[in-house]
Amino acid sequence: ERSAAAECFARDLADAEERLMRSAEARDREIERFRLAFEEQSARLDEVPEKIRQVEASASASAAQAIEALTAEYAEADSVAKEAVKAAQKLAEERLEHTVELLAMIGSLERRAIKAEEEAQASGERANTNEEALRAARHAEERIRAEFQEQAWGEAEVLAAARASERAAREELSSTRLAAEVEVARLEKLVESLKEAEQQARQGTEDVLAAAAEEAKAAEEERRHSERAVAALEMEFRQSCESRELAEQRSQGAECKLAAMEIGMKTRSVEMALLQKASVEAQSKAEATAKLMEKHAAAEALRSWSPLASATVVRSEPLILGMEATEETAVRGPISDTDPAAAEALASGARQVYRIGHVRFVDGEAGAQPEPVVCSALVENTGVEPWPATAAVVHASGDTLEFPLLPLASLQPGERCEVKMDLVVPQKSGRGRSSSMWLLRDTATSAPLGPALVFETEWCG
Repeated sequence: ERSAAAECFARDLADAEERLMRSAEARDREIERFRLAFEEQSARLDEVPEKIRQVEASASASAAQAIEALTAEYAEADSVAKEAVKAAQKLAEERLEHTVELLAMIGSLERRAIKAEEEAQASGERANTNEEALRAARHAEERIRAEFQEQAWGEAEVLAAARASERAAREELSSTRLAAEVEVARLEKLVESLKEAEQQARQGTEDVLAAAAEEAKAAEEERRHSERAVAALEMEFRQSCESRELAEQRSQGAECKLAAMEIGMKTRSVEMALLQKASVEAQSKAEATAKLMEKHAAAEALRSWSPLASATVVRSEPLILGMEATEETAVRGPISDTDPAAAEALASGARQVYRIGHVRFVDGEAGAQPEPVVCSALVENTGVEPWPATAAVVHASGDTLEFPLLPLASLQPGERCEVKMDLVVPQKSGRGRSSSMWLLRDTATSAPLGPALVFETEWCG
């Protein structure tokens, strides 16, 4: 019987070691996933400043080209207007000089006509001749006046055309200046928008960096939590190894004692009846001693667990679900001892059965992606002693939902902690139900601390 018990204990120890290895591998995969996500986020953040510099360089080059083009157009329009004004002024000066010459010629002809008229009036004898000369002078004067008027009209038209050209040049220059001012205002707005975009990009970069820092901090906290879990698992493994060695030593001692007793019995079998009676008494004493040793071993195994260390679920939070699942909030909470769902938990030594969630899938499909579910419960140390360092939430029955173990901190009496369970629920076609259970227990002695956490899944497709 002791050999069978030792083999059973060895198998349990091997199963515990295998569970610890699987849990450690799951934690390593989670840490690696966090590390890859952090590296990817860091790479994207490294690309942000380069993109901002490229946008700034492109905007600056476009603004410089637009300003240079407007400056060149403005200078060309100003030069054309100045040349047109100079040409009009030169033409007006030439026309004015010609007009002055014509006026001087007209004045000379008028003086000659007046002189001829005076001579005709003074000399009556040459009246006819002077009259003809006077008519000729007046005719010449009329012809010169007509030419002068025609020339004056032409000069007026040229001057008006020059003034119109000057006005057109000034209007074109004014429109060019207005367009340049509008373009400069547009460029200033563009520069302001680029500055705002740069500020927003920098703010976004700072936000991304802050989020990355938060994620890195969370990943570091997760790594530390994983290290603590690995340390707890290593401690549990060492304690299991020590317990196995102690059991082997006790089994060997018992076998040696039994061998010695058998030798004594064989030796005393050839003795007298009195010695046979003494041998029977010795055998009875040996059996009593073996029973006492078994009781002592059982007491030794349970010595590290104290019923004074206890836990109770105070409350639970609503589930965090994906798009395909819904929660039945009405059934979340404590389960009555008379409920059939609590029978298995109570048989496992639990003193409280708490349903942390009931999820329903309406349109499930076989082969679809599993649905992530996050459960949260507030647990309090309601005992009079601190929890052992090896306290943990351990999977007891049903599907593990990729959550086999969660180490807990050693809480003092009256302290509380949040138990957060990240579950992965598969999707199935058709109708069906499943139930998974986790126990709060001391992993070193397998002694329960009180609560059993139940999660139920229902497929209605």
